[in-house]
Amino acid sequence: FTVSDILDMHNNNPNCALTGDKIDLNDTRSWHLDHIIPVSKGGDDSLLNCQITTRAANMAKGDMSMDEFISFCSKVLIHHGYTVTNGT
Repeated sequence: FTVSDILDMHNNNPNCALTGDKIDLNDTRSWHLDHIIPVSKGGDDSLLNCQITTRAANMAKGDMSMDEFISFCSKVLIHHGYTVTNGT
C-alpha cells in the first residue's frame, strides 16, 4: 500500500488510533504506522492491520496487542490512584 492509501483511509485528517490526538501529517516525525496485531504476534503488513498513531503512543505500545496495551494502561492508572471503567 502507499501513503495515499493510508491518507484515503483516514480522510486526510487523522487522529491517533490510541489517544485520539490530532495528527499533523506534515510533521512526519510526530506520527507512526502501528501494527494493530504486531508482526511479532502473527500480524501482517496489510493496510487493514495498520493504524496511524502518535510517535509517543506507538513507542509506549511497542509490540503489545490492543488488549494487552489497554490492560497495561489500566494497571498504570490504577497504580496511581485513578479509577478505570470500561468505556463502552
